[in-house]
Amino acid sequence: MKQRYALILAGLMLGGCDSPDKSWQLAERDDTAAAYLEFLAKHPDGEKADRARERLEDLKAIRAWERAEFKADERSYQNFIEKFPNSEFAATAEQRILVMRRDVDWQVALNSLDETIIAEFLEHYPNAPQAEEAGELLAALQEEQPEQVVEPPPERSGDFRLQFAVFHMPAAAEIEIRRLAGLFPNSFFGPIHIETPEERGSGNLFRLLSVPMTGDEARAACDQLKERHQDCLIINR
Repeated sequence: MKQRYALILAGLMLGGCDSPDKSWQLAERDDTAAAYLEFLAKHPDGEKADRARERLEDLKAIRAWERAEFKADERSYQNFIEKFPNSEFAATAEQRILVMRRDVDWQVALNSLDETIIAEFLEHYPNAPQAEEAGELLAALQEEQPEQVVEPPPERSGDFRLQFAVFHMPAAAEIEIRRLAGLFPNSFFGPIHIETPEERGSGNLFRLLSVPMTGDEARAACDQLKERHQDCLIINR
């Protein structure tokens, strides 16, 4: 009889050790995904089961945020926002993306030395850290300059051109020309020409083309552009 009571008492003690409150205290103490998963395995419908699941999601978001910060690029932050839109880190991820895009836009504006592009930068980012420098640069560019006669570049020989992009609207083609001019010097491919639909009979397409080149020149220029992550296509002139 004593042995039977001892077994019952031991069973009660073990059951008490595995109570929901005790299990929750252990899970909170460890505060790991494994601890909360173990708690849910024992008490899937318990009073604190929802809190355990919420904490599991929090921990997943924290780990994902650490990975995004380690990579620190726009795609990583965008993936984080898509997976954890309600996370406390989502707003920070969005801000990081905006800063990255702003810095790219500034570099394009700075390289272009184009009044329109710099003015657009100031309009979009009036409170940017680069705003003061942009304003000074714009003012300098807007100072009256003596009119200069620009001689057209000499026609180069060759049966090939580089094609950079194709657009349905001429305004889009003009914007892309300004972007390319800000990123690459003319030594890559010479002044860019917008080929109108009438010039090639290409429907309503506006093509961005380089000056004529030899085959070797076109291949060399295209290889250099691709190294800088700019697509190009070699076509017959």
